[in-house]
Amino acid sequence: GTQISSVIQGGGQEFGMRSGTENVAGIVGFSYALERAASLRAKEAERLADLQNLFVSQLASRVPKAVVTAPGAGLYNLVHVTILGTDNERLMMELDEAGIQCAVGSACSASSDQPSHVLQAIGLSEEQAQTSLRFTMGRSTTKQDVQKIVDTLAKLVG
Repeated sequence: GTQISSVIQGGGQEFGMRSGTENVAGIVGFSYALERAASLRAKEAERLADLQNLFVSQLASRVPKAVVTAPGAGLYNLVHVTILGTDNERLMMELDEAGIQCAVGSACSASSDQPSHVLQAIGLSEEQAQTSLRFTMGRSTTKQDVQKIVDTLAKLVG
């Protein structure tokens, strides 16, 4: 029974709710992109999980101060670490200068300077939450990228 008003006024297409010609080329392109993503999903998940394992093992050997949060749990394209005694904001900026993108804390608290309530809820202390970095890997991430991150962290953290 809720009345919905139209977003775009005009020609009356879509029962008067949205005017304009359908973007057929965009619809076909999006359909193709979905089919391609679905066909690559399993293989890509496996590749990213392998990269995650490489990242975690390299961190353990090269950056012993880095502690992986919940290893083996969570998303296969994500590595979240705490590095006690560091300033995660400074590390994030230095990594950015080296061409490496990461985030501090959790995605839920990205715009806050307060420790992430999510990280505290999984048992991290306030200090751990404020010394954490989050790395997300994607379709274009390579083994060389992972190695560059670890090498750079090893230099920065000592």
